Amino acid sequence: MARLGVALSQDEMTMSVRGTYIWLVGPDGSGKSTLAAGVDPDDSEIVYWRASVLPMAKQLIGQSMDSDVNSTPHARQPDRAARALARLLYYAVDNVLGYWFRVRPVVKTGRNIIVDRGWADMTVDSRRYGFASPRLPRVLMRVLPRPDALVVVRVAARTAHERKPELSIEEIERQYRQWDLLHLRGVRKIEIDNECSPHLAAEQFGRAIDDLRSTS
Repeated sequence: MARLGVALSQDEMTMSVRGTYIWLVGPDGSGKSTLAAGVDPDDSEIVYWRASVLPMAKQLIGQSMDSDVNSTPHARQPDRAARALARLLYYAVDNVLGYWFRVRPVVKTGRNIIVDRGWADMTVDSRRYGFASPRLPRVLMRVLPRPDALVVVRVAARTAHERKPELSIEEIERQYRQWDLLHLRGVRKIEIDNECSPHLAAEQFGRAIDDLRSTS
């Protein structure tokens, strides 16, 4: 009976393991989406840009729903100040709601939420989102819910450019410098070397997730 009691306690401990909340970041061509696609879907939920609850802003004004995030980086002119502010505040509210009603419930079940980009991407590449400056996204990021970890996918700028030439090598290098400078209080920062084989990169990411779960 004592052995059975120990076994039950271990099962209960396993069931109580908390999942982890990750922002997976890096320039276009760094391999974020490939890494995310290799994660076991039974263990993790993958979402693009944000764990949303509200509809995309374009849907509210009847525009096409291909994406509210610019799929051709830096191709459009920044929004006017009033429109940019309204969009930013809208997505800030959605970020809070998404955290409480999507992220927390999933993490409490022991599964992970992995966001491909996350709010921080707007502070590094604000032009992609139609903002002339990263200043307001940075200010709001101080008060918005944060992930457990910021996972930066690292490749040489030339490698990223060869995979996706939409960004110049200089822009990719600039973005990596910004990721190097970004530190969020209470958020672990982890780098994944994606210059190696896909298998080894996936192993790195898997170990990082396991480590985060074990220390959460």
